[in-house]
Amino acid sequence: MAGVPPNVLLAIIKAVPIVSGADRTALVLRYYIEGSGHSWQGICVDLDIAAQGESLAEVQTVLEDMVTAYLQTAMTYSGEERHRLLNRKSPLLVRLKFAANFFSASLFATATCERSLTCVTLHYNPPSR
Repeated sequence: MAGVPPNVLLAIIKAVPIVSGADRTALVLRYYIEGSGHSWQGICVDLDIAAQGESLAEVQTVLEDMVTAYLQTAMTYSGEERHRLLNRKSPLLVRLKFAANFFSASLFATATCERSLTCVTLHYNPPSR
C-alpha cells in the first residue's frame, strides 16, 4: 500500500470461505478504512467490527486479524447462535456510508481498483470539501 495517498478511502469486498463439517459456503464481507497521516479507522460493515491505528496497513492488518478471530469463534457455536453471530450488521448509517463511498469511488477516475476471484478493493482519494 506504499502508493496510497492521504485522506484515502480503502473499500474492500471480500468473499471469506466458511467451512462447517460438510457445509462449504462463502461469507461476503465489506470493509472500509479511511484516514490520513497517523489517524486511521476501519470497519467490517457486515460484522460491526472496528479498528483504529496509525497507518492504513496497521488498521487493515488488525481488522483482518479481528475478523478472523471473530469468525473462528462464531464457528464454534451451532444453530441460531452461529447464525446470529454471522449476521451481525453495522448500524444502517454505517452501511449507507460504505455504499455511498464505494459508489463514489467507483465513479471517479482517481480511484484505482484491484480485482481477484475473492476480493474487490477500491483505493480512493476523495476530493477536498
